[in-house]
Amino acid sequence: MNHHLDGDGFHLTDKQPTWRHHCLSHALSTANFGSASGRAEVWGGPLAGGAFVVALLNRGADDGVNITAEWSMLEVPAETTFEVRDLWAHASLGEHTGSFTAPVDSHDIAIFKLTPA
Repeated sequence: MNHHLDGDGFHLTDKQPTWRHHCLSHALSTANFGSASGRAEVWGGPLAGGAFVVALLNRGADDGVNITAEWSMLEVPAETTFEVRDLWAHASLGEHTGSFTAPVDSHDIAIFKLTPA
């Protein structure tokens, strides 16, 4: 995803580095779908081969907040199925279609790789 210098939108680019070479961008599509800045945020970006990296961020004080990443945030059709892998736990969350949800503790982040199934 690339950051718009004018305005507050983001747009997906095909296998391009993100704005100023950040590896993740706040997941807001051109239609401004996605998480608003706040206590629970979704960040993501494209990888090679149709895969994505997604980070779920809990800025709040509550532990175990369930955060959902929807494929529309990545401008991917809802009927797409991805194998979701928790990169820090080294564990598969299985195949998901349309979205996935994971708990994130206070002031923590969880990072996932979405690979086309």
